[in-house]
Amino acid sequence: MTPFSLIRTVAEEVTLEEKAGHVTSLFFGILALVILILIASFVIKHYRSAAHAKADPTEVIHSMLTNLQKSYDHGEISPEEYRSIKAELIAQLQDLMKNS
Repeated sequence: MTPFSLIRTVAEEVTLEEKAGHVTSLFFGILALVILILIASFVIKHYRSAAHAKADPTEVIHSMLTNLQKSYDHGEISPEEYRSIKAELIAQLQDLMKNS
């Protein structure tokens, strides 16, 4: 007996009401999963926006400069990219300092 014939035999033994019950259970399970994913994404989005709202812009730029240095040290970016991005971040930091 092949696996497909075994599956066919088992499927023929299940009544239509049982199949409908399984489909209904599957539908509600998927619906619950989708709802949980939507709730989780809302919570994550809310948490991230709250975290960014509390962050000081100068601290963010300092953090970006630190990460930029690490990327350069690990060879992930070229010297030209490093200088260009660093100059832009320093200009933004100076603007923030002037406006404070």
